[in-house]
Amino acid sequence: MDFKYWAGIIVGSGVVGAFVSTVVTHFLKQRADRERRNFDIRYSEYKKYLAALEEIASKGREAMESLMEMFFKQYIPRLLASCSDHEANQINIELSRDIGKLIDKTGFNFHQVNSELHGLRLVCGEKLSGLINEYTTLYQKGLEVAQFIFEEIKQGKESTAIEDEIKKDGERMQDLFDNIVVEMRKELKIK
Repeated sequence: MDFKYWAGIIVGSGVVGAFVSTVVTHFLKQRADRERRNFDIRYSEYKKYLAALEEIASKGREAMESLMEMFFKQYIPRLLASCSDHEANQINIELSRDIGKLIDKTGFNFHQVNSELHGLRLVCGEKLSGLINEYTTLYQKGLEVAQFIFEEIKQGKESTAIEDEIKKDGERMQDLFDNIVVEMRKELKIK
């Protein structure tokens, strides 16, 4: 009888062990699948947002290059060659109009890209959200400063005092971009 008793305990514990291991495996697999889905969602949003940040920076560079080219190649030679105050005023009016269009276009691109990325704010952590908000605030400030500078140029004033602030903000934006990437990697648990 001792043998049957121990054999029953061994078989019974084997059945219980098989059942418990199946249940545990099932729950671990579900948790791993959930973590993988969350990773995929975050990765997709982060990838989209990094592309948008690159687009914002690219559009800003394009706008600045376009503005400088327009200003130095198109308007300065015409202003220097103008014969009358009336002609110079007309050129200044055209310059103001073109600068306004360019700044509006750049601002629109920024707002369009920024508004498309609300999904990221739903899945990112608090620290990453703060970095993104600071980056977009600095970009918006850059648009406003650009408009101010060109208003100063139209009035014939120098705006060298702002140049240091612009350079500092540009460096901070680059640091923020780098920090955003690092924080995204942390949140994705990528080493």
